[in-house]
Amino acid sequence: AHAFFVCDNRMRLYTMTHGDEKEVPTLKELRESVPGLNQAVVAVALGVRAATLSDWENMKRIPKLDIEQWYELAALYNVSLDELREIIVQQKETMDQQKSGA
Repeated sequence: AHAFFVCDNRMRLYTMTHGDEKEVPTLKELRESVPGLNQAVVAVALGVRAATLSDWENMKRIPKLDIEQWYELAALYNVSLDELREIIVQQKETMDQQKSGA
């Protein structure tokens, strides 16, 4: 199946496949879905600054992590690496569309 990505006016990402729409959460929504998990906790667990995490959540930068950090982020957010990869790919796609003015 072919999928493509769209972004609504609130910067929420969606996967579109043959007319079916599946909302994909943002990194911020993932973090906020885990009780007690805030930017400071995630930043310490990953060994990054809270400001860096904020940039990821606000689609200013794409996370550049080593494999152990990717596993840690997926575990913290209670998602698989595949789900996390899908979110990052869509975030990158959205950022590229914004830069190109599409």
